[in-house]
Amino acid sequence: MANLTEARIQELCDSYKIIVSLSMLAIAEDDIDGIFTLNESLKRIWELVKNSGHKDLELLETYQKILALEYSKLETESINDKLKLIKLAIDFDYSQSLHCLELAKFLHKEKKYPEAIILAQYLATICNEVPPLQILGKCYRELKMYDMSIKAYNSYLLINKNDKKAKEELNEIYEEMLDLR
Repeated sequence: MANLTEARIQELCDSYKIIVSLSMLAIAEDDIDGIFTLNESLKRIWELVKNSGHKDLELLETYQKILALEYSKLETESINDKLKLIKLAIDFDYSQSLHCLELAKFLHKEKKYPEAIILAQYLATICNEVPPLQILGKCYRELKMYDMSIKAYNSYLLINKNDKKAKEELNEIYEEMLDLR
């Protein structure tokens, strides 16, 4: 960190808060380009102040998590913009799993099954949540990798025994397998 005075750090923290407000306006207006531009400023300021021990750092981290959540919820027609927004969300939220899960769902929706599988497998190793298993099951099913799909659904259902939709999807997989014979 450059040798910044306490007054300069306070100015940077205040600027950060203002840019967060502008970012929320850009989000409300679906101004993707504005979001990316403002995010670059936020990242530069954060790099300058993150190790300062300033009293506002906890608040700035809270703002980061709020922005991360808002970025991940934005809808856009462009696959590249959606991926960039999810990456921005991951950059801001250190827990990452929520945003990785959203990305895996997005990749599944876009029929990018191998990419969704890689991400869901990664996610399954870093968190104890069940949604990655369900995404794995769906992606393997689309790729006609029925054994892997059944394994993922069974693992999911061990944790989520009452999920009727997952049980129906598992039965459909068995029916698809029978139709192949």
